[in-house]
Amino acid sequence: MKPDTPLARTKMVMPSVGEFFSPIGVLAKASGLRFEYRPGQLQMALRVEKALIEGTHLVVEAGTGTGKTLAYIYPTLRFSMLTGRRIILSTGTKSLQEQLFYKDVPFLESILGPLNICYMKGRSNYLCRQKLQDLHPASLSGAEALHFKIIQDWAETTATGDRAEIASLPEKSTLWGRIDARTDACVGKECAHFLDCCVSEMRRRAAESNLVIINHHLFFTDLEIKMKAPDAAVLPPASAVVFDEAHELEQIASDCFGVAVSNRRVEDLMWDIRKGTSDADRRAEVSKVAPTVVERFALLWDAMPGKKEPARIAFDGRPEFVVARNEIYSGVLSSLQLLHSVLKSVAQDDESAASLVQRTGQLFSELRFLVESTSDSAVFWIERRLSGHGNALNTFIQATPIDVSEILAVNVFETYDTTILTSATLAVQTGFTHFRKALGIAEAEEIIVPSLFDYPKQALLYVPKDIPDPRDDGFFDAAKAHIAEVLRICQGRAFCLFTSYEMMQKMHLALKDVLPYTLLLHGTTTRNELLHQFRTTPHAVLFGTSSFWQGIDVQGEQLSCVIVDRLPFGVPSDPVLMARVKAIENSGGSGFFDYQVPKA
Repeated sequence: MKPDTPLARTKMVMPSVGEFFSPIGVLAKASGLRFEYRPGQLQMALRVEKALIEGTHLVVEAGTGTGKTLAYIYPTLRFSMLTGRRIILSTGTKSLQEQLFYKDVPFLESILGPLNICYMKGRSNYLCRQKLQDLHPASLSGAEALHFKIIQDWAETTATGDRAEIASLPEKSTLWGRIDARTDACVGKECAHFLDCCVSEMRRRAAESNLVIINHHLFFTDLEIKMKAPDAAVLPPASAVVFDEAHELEQIASDCFGVAVSNRRVEDLMWDIRKGTSDADRRAEVSKVAPTVVERFALLWDAMPGKKEPARIAFDGRPEFVVARNEIYSGVLSSLQLLHSVLKSVAQDDESAASLVQRTGQLFSELRFLVESTSDSAVFWIERRLSGHGNALNTFIQATPIDVSEILAVNVFETYDTTILTSATLAVQTGFTHFRKALGIAEAEEIIVPSLFDYPKQALLYVPKDIPDPRDDGFFDAAKAHIAEVLRICQGRAFCLFTSYEMMQKMHLALKDVLPYTLLLHGTTTRNELLHQFRTTPHAVLFGTSSFWQGIDVQGEQLSCVIVDRLPFGVPSDPVLMARVKAIENSGGSGFFDYQVPKA
């Protein structure tokens, strides 16, 4: 997949990979750098360059301390600048994406000079200036009114519109979802702010860049769009992709290629319908129908199987559900059909309603698929989760493909000239069979670069023997006592990582008045700001969940201890996990050793 319009080749002198990483090379001579030559880093960089030149796929396990980030950034940058071929760098999390752009890229520029590199995120990360302009401050709650003022002041100066720039905006701000740039309500060139649109500017920069730094969610969202409508791509064309934290690919691809209908999705649609029809008479016509949709969906959410508490369960017995709840289910479908018909008539005179017609039709067809499909290639499930503010429950009906290997084989590994897949944890018993099978990688070069750390001499593993099973009532109090003791011994300077937000928040609350250290909490501000506070606050402790488990670089003694509440095995009753384990066992494998252990 080569770019339609090749980028200009560089006139900059680009040292060879060997010259850059050698013991007496560019890195070693860089002013003020505490350089340590790492043979594994050079080995990996040379293999990355070879794969790009030869147009082959490469799988690299690079242990902690290898310096793998520079080992793939420099050869890809050099290759792109010498050939004029764009390369995409995809990371597992937005945290790592921001770390690449705000830490590693400036470091390279301090050595090489200005570079043509940009980053892209999903539209929900960017401000929609039109939505901000249309928002009425008088309708906002106290907290939202404060957030509105913060965002309004920032909007006047931001060049990117990326919400990660607003350190004082809580991660779970309810206001942001009403003013972000999600495509659902976008009218494109018809928008009054098209010329200063944050998303348009992001895409313009990407179209001119040698390297485009994204995250896996955006990569697969773009891939799903291109599979349906090739001309609607979000990412610019590229000849190669580097996937960092590649062990996340199967799960993220499964999420992106799945289907989901939720009360949040219905509420967002109704919100946009209420403000998305410009003519007052037409708006009144739509407003007669929309409340019926909301009411009938409310009955459907209440009729869904399972207890009314946070949980994920399999949506088994769907044919029986349709029979037993036919009046409720049919009522939802008929109300959506009526809404769709009314919106179509509105759209004849009001082009801004066209996207609402499309969204309503898609909601109708996806709901039918989720409830009526007989496909055995997907697992159907229901999730209820807390809304994030208050105790309200959101309900999701979802379908996830059991196997994404064929989709990825055709649309990624047979499409791009080169893919580089790397992580500190890819191999199982020194082999990549499990990893390659899960992703559909038929042919690839493989390399394992061990860590330089001498773990027996440089690290200590502590596993308390007297602590109860995590499922026991006494686990929390025992874990609290151990965590407090370890933090006192380490004088803070630690990450406390949890497998759930609930446990993280409960432990933070229990310890914040017990310990004499600054305790930072995931979700109170942006990840970048939390990491900055952690790095600059002596003896700080950061309480975090999934996005802090990987791709975080804190050098020196400031991070001296990592505490994990439990190993990240999937919940045995999780419907997606159960479906994949069953598929493996039906083919003669071991669900535990072939899937659950490698994933953990």
